[in-house]
Amino acid sequence: MSEILIDTGIILNLLTKNPPQKLKTLIKNIQDQRYKTATIQPIILEVSRWLIKSKKKLDIQEIIFSLLKSYNIEVYAITELSYFISAGILMHQIPQLSTVDALLYIYGKEIGASIHTTDKSMVEGIKEKFPKSKIQYYKYSK
Repeated sequence: MSEILIDTGIILNLLTKNPPQKLKTLIKNIQDQRYKTATIQPIILEVSRWLIKSKKKLDIQEIIFSLLKSYNIEVYAITELSYFISAGILMHQIPQLSTVDALLYIYGKEIGASIHTTDKSMVEGIKEKFPKSKIQYYKYSK
């Protein structure tokens, strides 16, 4: 079973009623556990920030824990300093990357997982610099 790392937009689309068709296929595969699906802690920070705009503060924790459990999504803690240093170097090489996207890419590369994202600028920047990167783009849907 291959491992995938998902970004903020993918997680937010798991909560939508009508995601784009390409994302429906990914979501179905995640539900059927065709992939070992994971993310990193900073992504959960971003998800919380986006959810607070549309939900009550008290519901955010419950929504996230429930989502992670129901889709069997593991959350990796990034504690090694080398990941942060590598992410900083990557952000210098690809200025449009956010800190979280850089960490996600560096961690995914380290563990051999493919990255699934809704961030077009992330994909374009990484693919331009590293054409053989294992990264899949999905058009974002709110």
